[in-house]
Amino acid sequence: MGYTHPIQYVCWHNVFGGVTNSGWRIRIFATRLDEPLDLSLNRMTASLYPRYLQTALDDTIGPAMGSYHRLEENTRSNKMHDELAIGVVNGTRPLYESSGLGPDLAVVTSEELDELWVLAASVFSKKKVLRRISRLELLAMWDYAGKIWYKGMSKSDVKHLLIYRLMSPPAKILTAICFTAFQQLLQRILPATIMYTITAAKDDTSADQMAGLMELKGIQRAKAALADDAGVELSYWALPNETPEQTKARHLLRVFAHLWWVYNLAREAYAWLKANGNLPRDKEAIDDCIRRAAGSDYWDWHRGSRLFFWRFPTECGWQADARDGVEFWHLCDPPKGLHFQNIPPSCREAELQLRAKVFQLKFRWYLEEGTPDLVTPRFSVEKVADEQGKVLDIRCVWDAKRNGLNDTLWAPSFSLPTTRSAEDLVVKWLLIPVGDYLRQGSPPQDYSQDQDLMIKDFQYDLDVAQQFNNYQMHKKERHSHGVRYISTRNDGSMEPQTFLQCSVLNFGCVCSPYIATQGQERIMELCEGDPSDPLNPFQYHECWLNLPASRNYDPSMPRVILLRTDGEKATRRVTFVDDIHGSSRGRDAGPAREASRVLAGGMNYLGNQDAARKRGPPTLIPRPWNGFMTHTDTPYPVKGTTAKKWNRGRAGLDWVWQQLEIPGSVTDPIEYIKSLQNWEVRIDTAELRRVAGLWIHLTETYKEGRCFLKGFFNALEAFRIDRDLDGWRLQVSMDECQKLEDSDASRHEALAEYPALTRVTYQLVLHVSALRKLFDSPTPRVVPIRPTEKHKLRYACGDASAEGFADAVQYPDLVIDERDGLWLPEMADKSSNLREALNIANKLKSDIIAGRHDGCEVWQATDNAVWSTVCNKGMSSVRHLFDLLVDIKVLCHQHQVFYNCFHISGERMIATGIDGMSRGDKDSGIALGYDLRDFLPLDVGAFDYPDNQLEDWCRGWMLEDYTQPKTPLEWFNEAHKPGVHIIAPPPAAAIYALEEIAKGRHKRPQYVTYVILIPRILYQEEWRGKFQKEVDVWFPLLTGKFWPNSAYEPLM
Repeated sequence: MGYTHPIQYVCWHNVFGGVTNSGWRIRIFATRLDEPLDLSLNRMTASLYPRYLQTALDDTIGPAMGSYHRLEENTRSNKMHDELAIGVVNGTRPLYESSGLGPDLAVVTSEELDELWVLAASVFSKKKVLRRISRLELLAMWDYAGKIWYKGMSKSDVKHLLIYRLMSPPAKILTAICFTAFQQLLQRILPATIMYTITAAKDDTSADQMAGLMELKGIQRAKAALADDAGVELSYWALPNETPEQTKARHLLRVFAHLWWVYNLAREAYAWLKANGNLPRDKEAIDDCIRRAAGSDYWDWHRGSRLFFWRFPTECGWQADARDGVEFWHLCDPPKGLHFQNIPPSCREAELQLRAKVFQLKFRWYLEEGTPDLVTPRFSVEKVADEQGKVLDIRCVWDAKRNGLNDTLWAPSFSLPTTRSAEDLVVKWLLIPVGDYLRQGSPPQDYSQDQDLMIKDFQYDLDVAQQFNNYQMHKKERHSHGVRYISTRNDGSMEPQTFLQCSVLNFGCVCSPYIATQGQERIMELCEGDPSDPLNPFQYHECWLNLPASRNYDPSMPRVILLRTDGEKATRRVTFVDDIHGSSRGRDAGPAREASRVLAGGMNYLGNQDAARKRGPPTLIPRPWNGFMTHTDTPYPVKGTTAKKWNRGRAGLDWVWQQLEIPGSVTDPIEYIKSLQNWEVRIDTAELRRVAGLWIHLTETYKEGRCFLKGFFNALEAFRIDRDLDGWRLQVSMDECQKLEDSDASRHEALAEYPALTRVTYQLVLHVSALRKLFDSPTPRVVPIRPTEKHKLRYACGDASAEGFADAVQYPDLVIDERDGLWLPEMADKSSNLREALNIANKLKSDIIAGRHDGCEVWQATDNAVWSTVCNKGMSSVRHLFDLLVDIKVLCHQHQVFYNCFHISGERMIATGIDGMSRGDKDSGIALGYDLRDFLPLDVGAFDYPDNQLEDWCRGWMLEDYTQPKTPLEWFNEAHKPGVHIIAPPPAAAIYALEEIAKGRHKRPQYVTYVILIPRILYQEEWRGKFQKEVDVWFPLLTGKFWPNSAYEPLM
């Protein structure tokens, strides 16, 4: 087969987007070429945006060091190809200007390549610096940029590679010619029927559909708290249309069943006592347990409860802790004194309610005779109010801070579940089990079918009655927990007082929450039983990781899902102190009812009170859990908060705004404040801390507002002389404010050691303004928990250099929407952070407005830490960026966009090809057709990286303690047991693994040790706080011998 007559083109590098004046003749030989090719269609915006030498240079290099270098401007050298030179250095070396073109490197000798000089921009100087052009920069000038590709190569190898590259035309010429030629050849050779354009999947779901459905149904006002004397709702246990005779018979059966239970409990307990040595401390505890059981009835523990310790395992000291309690952690000896007086309530009626609470404690044997040497004062907080706001019940709180006891104690930190934990309990309606749905690639579901055919999440709630009082206070601690017991006289005579001491944990001691929640988690583990037992309602046998950047990622499902043997999502629960919330899949409520029965029965079996008065049937629209609601009565689950909490939150923002005295007509509060002379406003600290604590709760539900809370805590912490305006230790401050909301703290508690007034900062004004704009609805916002379908997913990546920018969005069908270009001259002088952020923000904003991301989850990667920080923490000294962020947050709400911005290393950005695109290079990464997900390893664990030597590294210092890393399935059970466990989750699953680590450490603090290895991706955005809270020692392992260079980010 012969060739057609060769076609010759003259190609100048700078015309094709290059930065040198090199010119080449290209000849094309082809068969079946009847017409000449049109190569005027140059790639990479070259014809519109000519580039110059600086775009190939590294602006992080400073001036040349060493001996003095003599510069002679407007002088030419006779030794080199230097018609573009603006001068010479040291008499013979040509000097080039970075704002012009570079020389034709193909005619430069190998010795002369190391002596090319340039006046270049540098981050280390406001003026251009004089220096040599490095070999990596020479490669970039020849369109082979990307320092990561040459990592590990010696200087000699780089030079040899450079010399070989210079023997052929620059890469931009080759790629542009080949791309255009091959594209035209395909159009001429292949039939037109197979040439088509791939388009993104259409999204027909209305952005307001889910909220509209729920609002039409209406959300009932519900309260999770009930009065302590509320009755049991017997209809839950009754038959449909049960007759009075049946009800009476059921009551008699319950009476006899309770008597039989007490009799057999005593037989079992004393038989165990006899078999275990009949020790006095065991006998004393068993006698106490039996007398309390005898004083109970079928529904309630009238004389209080005590854990049936002999039913606990002896491992890890669980049995001894259940019998005796846990000793407190003392920093020094506790104070002494019986002079501390109770904090008087607002009226005599409230005082009598408090006394009734104290009498109830004594009646239940939670207070005992003794000789305390320190009395703890008490105060009241509202617990239940009616529709008119009248207080129906109160909580008695013991102020162990007021008498100085808490200052002498220390307690370990512990984790509580978040709203995300509750969100992960529910998924959308399906016709098939969750496991089958995921294995089949998330096929579309027909929601027009009968609802009874759909598998749904039925949710159930349990409560632990007298939660802190379920656990014994160690006898060594009781002398410091005296209680003033007052005998009431209503005739005006003196009311006698005596002193008792607590025998159980009280609400107010700094150690009580840790010990009580530890005991509750241990009880939950025993109640849930063996997860491998197929008859266990809490059984599971597989852990499915559904992580972003994985090939089968489905954003409409949770990231980590436990599956049963039948493929259905496992029944799970979360416990927030004394509130237990769970979910079970089924076409009816049967599985959820069985799960709640097993938990409640297991709790009572161990002497842990189940509050039957708070129990109700499993439902698709449960009552609030920690102020948070998830409803599954529509095909796609939605979430929201209570009207009371929403209104309190908005009222708190309005209160702060009123203190600022900014007129309502003002559109820019900061400019208005700056126009006033000596403007300074100070507001009540206690109220500000309570507002901040409330908004921590609200932004657990509405996460888009969390980044605007930093202004509150920076202002609150600014009074400390050892902290700058940006604050320090803010996570601790946030945790303390959250506790104020959890405990309905008084003003005295809210003020704590803070000054009475807090100075308002500009940042606080901006953040309050943003929250008011974002949450301007008069009714609680109802939002979807996740996108509705698998295809509602976008991956984005953006980067900007001093000269240009590039941004790409990849759709589920692998179509990439990419834009690149050059900045206007006035932007070149702006900061790199501003350019990077503007590039990403403007593209994202325009795409959202155009409706391209409606209802979608967007994962935005950036190597600019500033924009990531702005998005996740609301921090920015550039007002324009902050306003952009607020606009984006509002747009994301309006279009139901789930936006996730995360930071990657600069080297990873180079690997994606986006960095090169911002400089006009399209010869790497996604520009060559690679999948963007390949460069975003959110789903890859440390041991899954190729060429890692982590096992050798771990064995080198762990020695005989080394074990194989735990699998995701083992995170939830085996990793809680005694031993040394290696946990190496993918970054997108890190928060789940760390939560399980927290549970393991909480339940067995002296018996489990964890070695955690996580690539540092999503670090700042998702798991840094949990990671640093759970570990004792941590450090980054940089790339090198054990952690491969291809990982780019260090290993934490």
